[in-house]
Amino acid sequence: AGEWEELASVYERRAPTAWQLVHVEAHRSEEACLTEQDFEAVLREWCEPRAWKPPPPTLEQRYPLGRRVEARELSRAELNGAVGVVAAHDEERGRVGVRFGDDDEAPPL
Repeated sequence: AGEWEELASVYERRAPTAWQLVHVEAHRSEEACLTEQDFEAVLREWCEPRAWKPPPPTLEQRYPLGRRVEARELSRAELNGAVGVVAAHDEERGRVGVRFGDDDEAPPL
């Protein structure tokens, strides 16, 4: 949802109604603010700059083609410790194809 939809959701859940402002003991949800000041505080908090987190690096960023790598924790134990060259990426499956030895083809991902 976009920021406007998110703000509308905050307003729907938290804004005190005119009825609530007149009859403080009545409220429609546990999240609803009981005063305009409380709601203003909620809005101020919502409007604070949100911490931006960069997306995680892609496999291609972490393991560029041609980079020398050492195999570790592979199901084919005989390859663990072998040094090879990154030859392919499969982002969907989270796999990196590595060429070991003199093979010119990347192994299947």
